[in-house]
Amino acid sequence: MASNVEPIRNEADYDAAMEEVAALWGAASGTPQGDRLDVLATLIDAYEAAHDAMDAPVPRPSGGKVREHRQPPQDKGPHPILTNPPDVRSPAFRAEAHRQSAAVAASAYAGVDQAFIDAVSDRDDE
Repeated sequence: MASNVEPIRNEADYDAAMEEVAALWGAASGTPQGDRLDVLATLIDAYEAAHDAMDAPVPRPSGGKVREHRQPPQDKGPHPILTNPPDVRSPAFRAEAHRQSAAVAASAYAGVDQAFIDAVSDRDDE
């Protein structure tokens, strides 16, 4: 185990650091091995953040979604027809609707989604 701390500059350094972390895994905190594990974990996190960063999705403005929703489809082929629509009064439908609503509400884009719903909803109170 190397005692000096070196930055992770490339994939070979990264692989070596990961191997050392595997060897140190479970080291007690406050020991030289535990301290080395903490330092390596920090270096690995920094390397991954700089080299494996994915772009966060950019939410589309509600206005564009509204226009797409209201614009009639053009040459998109036949539209499916529900021959067996779900029974909206069933407990299973209610449970699934609740599950999906909770998932949307917990989303990072809940505000954008709600703005879209508000924009496409026909409301008599406005």
